[in-house]
Amino acid sequence: RVGYKQQYGAILHFDLSSIPSNATVSQAVLKIYAKGWGGTNMTFETYRILRSSTACQATWNVAQTGHAWATAGCANTVSDRSATAECSTTTTGINVWYSLNLTELVQDWVSGATANNGVLLRGSSSISTASFYFCSAQDGTVASRPNLTITYQTP
Repeated sequence: RVGYKQQYGAILHFDLSSIPSNATVSQAVLKIYAKGWGGTNMTFETYRILRSSTACQATWNVAQTGHAWATAGCANTVSDRSATAECSTTTTGINVWYSLNLTELVQDWVSGATANNGVLLRGSSSISTASFYFCSAQDGTVASRPNLTITYQTP
């Protein structure tokens, strides 16, 4: 769930260890499937997460067991997430795939320029009550789970 006055956010992380560190990423697209909403479209942003978190342990208050976010909701732009969004997307309804261009970020992850701590999806407005439900990695429909498609070349 993403949105509702920035009170809901989603963390996504993909293992890129099989991609050689000297690879040149020409395209990286994250696709997420919207399966529910509060009835209103919204704009959401994608941010690079700056600190390590654990998927099954991360909550609104902690990045992983025993390690709180500096600001709840991965909101601190110094130690939790980047201050500038990687991309921004405005929704157009549900039962739709949304594509997010993460090419530059994925290149930085692959090369080791930045740590791959995943991304945070967060509503862009602190006053909007709109919310969206995206399929997670545990969704019962495998074909609806988030996916990151990367095109790269090695020297």
